[in-house]
Amino acid sequence: MIFKTNWANAHGGFKKMRLNKFIALSVFALIAMCLAPLMVSASLSVTDTFDETNPTFGGPNQEASNPEAEDEDDEVINVTSTISVNNSFTEDLNITGITFSDGQFGLTQNDFVLQSVGTVILVNTADTIDILANIPETLDAVDSNFEEVALYVGKITINTHNSAADATFNVYMQRENKLIFDDLDALINNKETESNIDDGDDIEELGPGDHIEFSIVVESDYHSNSNLDIEDVEIDISCNDDDDLDFEDDNIDVGDLGPKDDSDETLIADIEEDAEEETPTCTLTVSGTDENGATHGQSIEFTMEIDRKSNDIVIRNVALSPSALVCEDSAFQVSVEMVNLGTKDEDEAAVQVQSVALGIDDKITNLVIDEDESLTETFVFSVSPEDLTEGKFALLVTTFYDNTKVSNSEVVQLENMCIASVDDDDSDDSSDVEFTDAISMDSETVTASTSKLVSIKVQLTNEGNIPVDYVVSLEDLEDFGTSTSSKNVHLNPGQTSTVFLNMRTNEDIEVGAKYTASVVLKDSNTGETLETETFTVEIDGESKESSIPGIDLGDSSLPLVILNIALVVIAIFLIKLIFSGNSRKKRAAKKLADFDNKTVRKKK
Repeated sequence: MIFKTNWANAHGGFKKMRLNKFIALSVFALIAMCLAPLMVSASLSVTDTFDETNPTFGGPNQEASNPEAEDEDDEVINVTSTISVNNSFTEDLNITGITFSDGQFGLTQNDFVLQSVGTVILVNTADTIDILANIPETLDAVDSNFEEVALYVGKITINTHNSAADATFNVYMQRENKLIFDDLDALINNKETESNIDDGDDIEELGPGDHIEFSIVVESDYHSNSNLDIEDVEIDISCNDDDDLDFEDDNIDVGDLGPKDDSDETLIADIEEDAEEETPTCTLTVSGTDENGATHGQSIEFTMEIDRKSNDIVIRNVALSPSALVCEDSAFQVSVEMVNLGTKDEDEAAVQVQSVALGIDDKITNLVIDEDESLTETFVFSVSPEDLTEGKFALLVTTFYDNTKVSNSEVVQLENMCIASVDDDDSDDSSDVEFTDAISMDSETVTASTSKLVSIKVQLTNEGNIPVDYVVSLEDLEDFGTSTSSKNVHLNPGQTSTVFLNMRTNEDIEVGAKYTASVVLKDSNTGETLETETFTVEIDGESKESSIPGIDLGDSSLPLVILNIALVVIAIFLIKLIFSGNSRKKRAAKKLADFDNKTVRKKK
């Protein structure tokens, strides 16, 4: 009986011994797995991390080689980069050379030179080496999304006297982008404006039926001594959730831009009348390729916030019958088609037709138009064409909600083709028409920086009774800049339009100086100056970017080392806990444990 009891105790002790050994071996295996990366990485390593945001060579302001340049120093551009390395090998390493592979943009081994041949990196020591590289003329300035980032160009292997310790790293290069948006504005319904739209901006308070005119200025930033054109320049726009957006043309072929050339382009978009309330995101891009084959461009992303108003009675169409008056006519009709694009049903809608020149003012009230429903109302007016002057007459059509609150308006033209027999003294001499207060500006002072494009908002109004064709431009800029464009504008009587006039300031103007310039309005048919508005240009300094000190987290392998040390401490604690726990067992188990320990020591 005693024998059986002892055997049972001994058998149980052997099982616990196997369990303890299994746990101990598992802990040591875990430690070995954690230490394995450090053992495997025992070699020469590059401690810098190069990627799209951290180029090995160059940067956002880096010039590239240009065989076409007037200055010989610009034909081949080389830059030197200092590479940080660490020797975790078992011996000192002698740097013998570099090998370049997987070359992009025509780069080869000959485009890279190790300037630290013979450098010895002591074991367990960090050091640096210098590598000179050529920035090729074919290097793209932007990626496929037209973002200004560094691009992958190949791999460099740092060779040592022991090839087992060689280090290979990816190489990224970046050069300056030379094709940019110089200005982007949006004119909404020829009235409201969104100026200087930039990446991430929002165009707010748009509605169904709105008409949007984007004024875009693109520029080549190449200097004149580069002798490089940017060819096949194109502007594209695309929007997600664009079912309710109708672009007249989503692509503009700008053509070629010479050094410092710019081009003023226009994109037209209309929001569908039945557009839902949504906020599509639009991406506007400009792209081109210089004569060396490098791609340049820029991308601007913005949102268009489409809201549906509670009350919005939109004029869909105005039809005149007849469309032109002859001497035999005694009346004409105005048919107004309206649609309720608001979110409420209307039971007190109204529509009005007015013309000061024709003596017309009629209004229909208490109309019922449910949401998304349309309604057509027709007005009949008496007229005597022979009593009217020959030409076009403006009619103002206005819709209302709650009978008195203006919702929408539109101007249409009725032409009188009846030529009455009148005396010369009674004839209307259009040359006697005075154009006053046709020009309006938001401010009499414009702030500008040196060598920058400035967009000036000008509002034009035709206060006369006949349609006019204007040419509006900037003049008197000789002392400080140049005008880059003029605008041709057709205005019906009473109509107002907003245009943007662009000027570029000179590089050599004095910061803080003030100059006087003029907005000049001319008759496009005769060239006669109709009105001049002067304004002041103040030159300010350019803002400088402030730098924020970074935090150096040190060697990227430090967290791994700390983790391994923590795991070793945990493992020691577990082993101590396993074996110290046996001392709390019965005496027989303790003797068996002592026997086991002795057996282990003998095996050693």
